[in-house]
This record gives sequence, structure tokens and C-alpha cells, in this order.
Amino acid sequence: MQFACALDQVIQRNLIQLQKPGVLFIRPGYKSKGGKLTSDPAIVVTVEKKRKGVAPRDRVPSKVGGYATDVRQASQMHLLRASNPDLYAEVAATAPPELQRPVFPYERDAAGQLVAPAMAQAAAKVAGRKPPQDTLQYSPPDKRPLDPITDQFTITCHASPDAGWPTLQPFLSATKQRLTVAMYEFTAPYIVQAVITSLKRKKLDLVLDDPNDPTKRDQTDDATRAQLANGLGTALTFAWALEAADPHVSAAIFPSAYHIKVIVRDGTAFWLSSGNLNRTNQPDINPLQNAAAAKTVVPDCDRDWHVIVEHPGLASLFEA
Repeated sequence: MQFACALDQVIQRNLIQLQKPGVLFIRPGYKSKGGKLTSDPAIVVTVEKKRKGVAPRDRVPSKVGGYATDVRQASQMHLLRASNPDLYAEVAATAPPELQRPVFPYERDAAGQLVAPAMAQAAAKVAGRKPPQDTLQYSPPDKRPLDPITDQFTITCHASPDAGWPTLQPFLSATKQRLTVAMYEFTAPYIVQAVITSLKRKKLDLVLDDPNDPTKRDQTDDATRAQLANGLGTALTFAWALEAADPHVSAAIFPSAYHIKVIVRDGTAFWLSSGNLNRTNQPDINPLQNAAAAKTVVPDCDRDWHVIVEHPGLASLFEA
């Protein structure tokens, strides 16, 4: 975030050099080479249409303020977001995640205005919610540098729908003292019950988003919170994610989604995933034991990856 803030200052100081015909969005990012991201900071410029033979006066400079630029072709969703934020928010509310376009920190439109506030307003309008009026700065945990950790790790790699819940369930049941969870969605009743069962006389710290997503849900995140509170009592420490479209919060850090999915167990191991604690991400099936039952469920499920990493140092970092 520090690099993004510094690069955004460069963008603001040199905005006129980037305001070329067809430019839609400008943001801090990284240089892409050969279709792969590098670790080189760059000013990412999303344009309506990439083309050759652009006149020099209309061309995005290769360098601005000492940083390389990286010109990228807009997707159809980018084009919609630029032309009609309200319609984009309406489409994005029910579109698959792979079609949605993230709003990056310090991303600006061609006029130099931040994209996040406008998109938060649009998303809130679609959801019939009033967005938070206050924007807070994110404060990282004290004394927790994000330095690389080189060590021996035990890693269990698995995928849903095949091996998701059969692997996650024993991970939860092995809890000895506490779970620390950060989650986008948590709506599968049997996972709620498994957490309650696994944490009797133990501790759960949970940060949960409440996205406007009525599809593929067994229950609401509100219902999940109520069940956890009833089942765990004072063993539950709960907070709604400070996300701008969440109806439970009065201030926001995250402009459009708190999209993390991580569970840390006892400060020694963690589960990290591309999917939520929903039935479509973690179906209650075990294909190795009952292939016939699984066959009827799988077509309605998502394909997600998961890893369980056993390493106290890395687990404590994720927990912090």
C-alpha cells in the first residue's frame, strides 16, 4: 500500500501526460511482460482500445515521473464501468466473480477522480443500501513485517468440489484452542455447525463480509452470525468487515469487497482458499466414499483450490 500511495502521488502530479484519448482508468500497479506480471512498479493505464500507429501527441508516454507505464486493453466490463457505473454495479451484482473487475487502491478515472467512492455509491444504490459516509485508512498490524519466510513447510493442496469439505472438516475438528477466521461469505449451515461443535469451550475470532449475493446461498450471513453467537456465546469475537457496501458498518476501509478466505488454527496452521464457506464452494460430499451421491451435487458447484499450510511462523503472520 505504501508503494501504491507513493505512485499515486506521481500519477496526480503528472495526470495531464496520461489523459490521452481512449484512456479509461489509471492506477498504481506492476509492469507486465510477455503476459506475466513482474515485480517492477508501473503506472497501469487501461484504454478503450489498444492499437498501433497512434500519433505521438495521443500516445501514452512509455515513462511518466520516472516510472514505466503499462497500457492494457479494457474488458467489456471495464467499458461498462467507465460508461455507466450504475448499470455496471447492477450487472456485477449477479455476474460470476471472474467477470467482475476489481477496484484497485488509488485507481482513478480519466479525469483523475478516484473510482472506489463512485463504485461504492453505485453498488449501494443497487443493493438498496446507504453506503458508509466515513472512509478510514487501513492500519497494518504493528511489528509484523511481510518479509519472505524460507523454511520447511507441510502443505496439503486440494480442490473442490472433490476434496474440499472432506479435508476442511478434519482441519476444523482438530482445533485445540482457537480459530481466527477472515471470510467473504459464510452461509453453509453444516459448516456453521461444524465450527460450533469443534469450538466448544474454545475461541473463535471472525471477521465477515456481507455481500449482496442472493444466489447459491442456504442462509444469510446475518443468520450465520446469530447461530455462532448462540452456539459459542462469549467464546465468539465478531466484527463485520469495514466494506463500503456492507449494511452493518458506518465507516469503510475496503471500497467494494472483503474478499479474503483464510482460517488460522491455534496459531500453527492455516487454510487458505479461493472459495467461501458456502455449499457451492464446500459441498457436503465425499466422492471417494459415495460417488453416486456426489455426482448429483457436483454440477452445481464451483471449482476452487485450497491449501492447508502447517508452519507456526507463517500462521501467526496470517493470524495477525
